[in-house]
Amino acid sequence: MQVTIQNNVVNSNESMIVAVDVGKTKLNFLARVWVKGRQMTLTDERRNSNKAIEHVLSEYTRKARELGYKSLYVVCEPTGGYEQKLLATARRKGHSTEYVSGEAVNRCKSVESNDSGKTDQKDPGIIHTLASQGRTLTSRELTGSYDSLRVLNETFEKEQDNLVEIKNRLHAAVVELFVDWDMRPGFLYTNTAASLVEEFGCSPYRIVEAGWEEFSRRLRKAGRGFRWKTAAKIWRAAQSSSLHRHAAEVEHVLVERIRMLYQDYKTQHDRIEHIRAQMEELYRKLPESELLSTLPGSVSTFLLARVIAETGPLSDFRSYRQLLRYAGLNLRECKSGKYQGKIRISKKGRPVLRKVLYQIVFADLIPEGCLYSGYYQQKKQDLSNGMKAIVAVMRHFLRCLHGVVRSGQKFSCERVFRQTQQLPRAA
Repeated sequence: MQVTIQNNVVNSNESMIVAVDVGKTKLNFLARVWVKGRQMTLTDERRNSNKAIEHVLSEYTRKARELGYKSLYVVCEPTGGYEQKLLATARRKGHSTEYVSGEAVNRCKSVESNDSGKTDQKDPGIIHTLASQGRTLTSRELTGSYDSLRVLNETFEKEQDNLVEIKNRLHAAVVELFVDWDMRPGFLYTNTAASLVEEFGCSPYRIVEAGWEEFSRRLRKAGRGFRWKTAAKIWRAAQSSSLHRHAAEVEHVLVERIRMLYQDYKTQHDRIEHIRAQMEELYRKLPESELLSTLPGSVSTFLLARVIAETGPLSDFRSYRQLLRYAGLNLRECKSGKYQGKIRISKKGRPVLRKVLYQIVFADLIPEGCLYSGYYQQKKQDLSNGMKAIVAVMRHFLRCLHGVVRSGQKFSCERVFRQTQQLPRAA
């Protein structure tokens, strides 16, 4: 017989659990307490505003003290930011706060109420049940440079999405006017393309009307990056596209749209570069920056800044397994009886963190001659799957970052692939 003892996270004698279902405009509260052998349920519904939250938490605090509790334990689901007012107010008033997984709430519905339906009144009860069993997730509050870095990283991700949208619209406008446009996708963002838009509005009719000599002369003004072969290719495509004649007014509208979108692209690109510089500056002020300064030179400082923006202080994680779960890189088994399913990563953590780790690994760690080149090739051979090998490198690299910060020793390439038992144990 195997006996497992698990300490409950919540001391029910000291903290009264207050479960909250958070919506955009309203909050549903629920607390369960035992009074003289009978269970009492306290419920309330309030607007999701700071003033209303202050008032209802004060009421629950007063009731908790009457019943002998020392504080409140506020628990809710993550809801895309709508819960931040609640958590910030609860912390300011000295109460503990934590999350419960939205997936766990969804799966616990039938256990709690024998009903798979969802209502704002039922959900707080399910959250309370999970919290009372200790099935909670830590609600981390980043401060100082870490908080600023995370906000900048979120802004960077949104601005990147906006840039992609602008580039898609720009390419669609160019193809609509220049119907036989067949340049590579990245060409639109070169010096030559900028000159093409400025001088001719990317109009094939204006290019042909100018003639080859004038076209090539004006395009050479782009300076660095100009190629005669590229100019000749554009010229031939313009001659072919000019056979599909647009009306003069339509051509003028399309040219103006291309020029406006190109200006939007340059403005958006400059905005992203500014955010990037801010993130790198903040990252250099953090203790992780000095410890990770001995990483292989090919690893981007900016991508490391994005990793720390997603994780916060790596020293907060007691073990690398916690960090892997936070990133959604922990392994998930699926087996029952004789059935043996595939082992996959959970993907329950922060998706942007996994995205950035993939970029680091793919660009800086596994190419030939890089730190993880041999490790990657061996894993690829063992697993017979390139993507699984990349994930293995992502897990190993994240574990290395955690080990460097927790040990306080600078990164050493010689120690990366040594067996754990070969390393001296830190005091």
